[in-house]
Amino acid sequence: MLELYGGVGAGGYDLCMVPETSVSGPDRTKNIADLQPGDHVWSWMDGELQARPVVAAWRSKDQEVSRVRTRGRTTVASGSCLFLRVVETARKTTHREAAAWAGLPPGRVPYGSRKDAACSVSGCLDRVDARGMCPRHFRRWQVHGDPRIYETTATIFGYEWARLDQLKVGDLLVTLDGAPNTGTVETLPDGTDVTGDVAWLLGVILGDGTITDKNIRVCVYGETCEQVRRVTAETWGAYSAAEHPDYGTILYSAHLANLLADMGMRRLGPDKRVPDAVWSWPRKLQLAFLDGYRDADGHTPKNTKRHGERSYASSSRQLIGDVRMLHLLAGHHVSNLSETKRRSPITIKGVQVKHPRTLYTFAVWPAGRGGLSRIRAHPGLDRLLPSGSAFGFRRVLSVDQVGVREIWDIEVEDAHNFVADGIVVHSSGPLGAVQGKLWSDDLLSARHHGGCAAPTVPAPPDPLLQDRDNRPGSGWHQNQDLTVSADYAMARVPSQSGAVGLGEHDCRIPGYVLIPGPDGAKRIDEITAGDLVWSFADGRLEAHRVVAALQSIRQPTFRVRTRNRTVDASANHPFLRVGRLQDDRLVSSEREWVRLDQLRRGDLVVSLQVAPDTGRNETLPDGTAVTEDLAWLIGVVTRGGHLTEDGVRLAVHGDMRSRAVKILQEITGKPRIYANDSTLIVNSRRLRRSLEAMGLRVLAHDKRVPSEVWSWPRKLQAAFLDGFCDKNRHPPKGDPLRYGERVYRSASRQLLAEVRMLHILHGHRVGNLGIADHRRKPITINRVRVVNARPLWSFTVFPDASASYVRPKLSKYRALGADDWDAGFAIQRVLEITPFGEQDTWDLNVEDGHNFVADGIVVHSSGPVAALPGA
Repeated sequence: MLELYGGVGAGGYDLCMVPETSVSGPDRTKNIADLQPGDHVWSWMDGELQARPVVAAWRSKDQEVSRVRTRGRTTVASGSCLFLRVVETARKTTHREAAAWAGLPPGRVPYGSRKDAACSVSGCLDRVDARGMCPRHFRRWQVHGDPRIYETTATIFGYEWARLDQLKVGDLLVTLDGAPNTGTVETLPDGTDVTGDVAWLLGVILGDGTITDKNIRVCVYGETCEQVRRVTAETWGAYSAAEHPDYGTILYSAHLANLLADMGMRRLGPDKRVPDAVWSWPRKLQLAFLDGYRDADGHTPKNTKRHGERSYASSSRQLIGDVRMLHLLAGHHVSNLSETKRRSPITIKGVQVKHPRTLYTFAVWPAGRGGLSRIRAHPGLDRLLPSGSAFGFRRVLSVDQVGVREIWDIEVEDAHNFVADGIVVHSSGPLGAVQGKLWSDDLLSARHHGGCAAPTVPAPPDPLLQDRDNRPGSGWHQNQDLTVSADYAMARVPSQSGAVGLGEHDCRIPGYVLIPGPDGAKRIDEITAGDLVWSFADGRLEAHRVVAALQSIRQPTFRVRTRNRTVDASANHPFLRVGRLQDDRLVSSEREWVRLDQLRRGDLVVSLQVAPDTGRNETLPDGTAVTEDLAWLIGVVTRGGHLTEDGVRLAVHGDMRSRAVKILQEITGKPRIYANDSTLIVNSRRLRRSLEAMGLRVLAHDKRVPSEVWSWPRKLQAAFLDGFCDKNRHPPKGDPLRYGERVYRSASRQLLAEVRMLHILHGHRVGNLGIADHRRKPITINRVRVVNARPLWSFTVFPDASASYVRPKLSKYRALGADDWDAGFAIQRVLEITPFGEQDTWDLNVEDGHNFVADGIVVHSSGPVAALPGA
């Protein structure tokens, strides 16, 4: 039986959730802020799903909350909230073999007596190895003194309640995978029987319908429109208008309009919710309702294995959350809810929406997706839950800070737990309910008078500065030896290299540094928890997940430069040093993590040489298949294209112009193309929209490599680089081994850095990125004088046989151990370390490897302590 916690969290905090958390029950799913005493919620009872009443519900103090994300489940809670975690322990069992043994032979064993002799343990026919015993029984005798005694070890799984701030990436949490069908109501409020067609119609109206006083306007077309008109006529005898190309159809029925308004469906789009009546329907009617909503406002992808069986999108977070919960309770595999901030204006029926709302989306996947069967098949886990249980297990993918939020909690009878957003969590217990009553003005009356605001209370002590015993539910274990000051300025972990720097600075790097991973390269200030980055694992190139991404203070930075790698970092950031050269002689071959301010000229550091081809996507956002010609054209547009309202302008000439025209005619169906001496004008709004969706409609100095390019296979990326190079052609003069085979130049440092990273991931030999021309004098472009011209950045790509690459020169130093490494890593000699001024800095916490590749050089991450809140 699990231990129940009846108190409050550290510093007086409850074990609380944010108000929009969905709590499921047999009656319906509600936000935790809408629950009242007497409501029933689903609870965990020794592996079984049971309904338990809510005893109390209250609002607690505002406090720091974090987001816990698994595959298909996400919830936001306070750091002291308890989650039901699966723990693994090893159990040893001692056995005694039922056999006779005469003991050790007296004195010295005669020479040759072991030949063809059997083991002295009765029943064993194996040949003698030593002391009159076979190898197996001899090893047992060495350990236990008796060859008949042996031990077996078995893995045992159990449960425990773990605080959110103690969860780690990879932990197994108990989640809800489905709920029994408890719906029995099959009539509407006016007495109309709910059939599958009626439930489908209500889903269509909720998805894309507008209800007025006398009619309902439904924006559907084709077969869906005909079915809407048929069901309405058969059920209510309502007249409906013929299909209109602008607004679909109109259902003329004041009775139906009033009925839907009484069910709560007459709302603005962002305020829509699934009607309360739907939650009381049987499962088959709920599924018909979901089919109608999908037909009106959902999407069915062509590739269901890759994009899901269906996907939903809405500006109403509450509505999309209700629809997702209906799928979850039906046992479907759903993705996490994601949001897309639509910063650019959009147009609906010719009217521009200047401030569009955030779009919330999720997908429903076929059965068996998500690796859940592999988790359940783990030895021992399959016996942990009873057969046919509604619960399952999911691994924690990330734990991210969200900020200070208002929070709510409930007390559940008997079970003292409930299901929050599909994850089993503990309630505060009786003591928490009493404390919650003291914090709010009135526990129940405020709930009936439009909400309860927490009264002014003294700020609680910080949870990181107390609760350091080993009791579950407390802050930290004693053996961590953690010291955190009141302003989180200093932290120390004796066993973790590079966890946090000395003094007031953390070990961090500037935000513009590129971090490569299997999904592409990102700036470090754009990386979020859950992203994958390349790490050094004893000479192997492995992808490890980012546990936390954090911003530090503004601090002095320094530039470390090798022959073809450069990275900026703070003085105390650790680098992986594998040796030291002096006068081209190896004076040290020790592999160790060394702070930047301890590096010296001639030190050997580890760098990334090449990465495997992980690209699989070969389509554009609009579904167009990407060929090598199209990838080449996108490279040309990225370097020298300009997007207008009507199409694209390309500054191409000669053979490039002919090739560009041929490709454009193939992919756009012979658009109108105009040409003058300097520009190729393509009037194709379809092409412009596709390129704009890739982020190419920006000013030249703000351009970046489109995010889709990083997910392409290597051959398409090479075609993209060829197009970029052809438009940006600066062929070197002289020997390519000395001057390079291609040179890139651009006023956008970020664009050129990403192009250079693409070459590094391909295994090409590149030079360092530098300023080719400060351009202090005015320049003229198309007869227009540019007074304040931006600096021109440049780098060079050398042939593979170039002598400028450093690994061939260092291969003779076999003591470094680099011969056993993967081809993904090489060794670089430090040539220069120079101050680079104060900058805003960031860092990552990477699981397992605790290191990542920054601008091509392996560096250490901050470790778990620096990733703590406020660290």
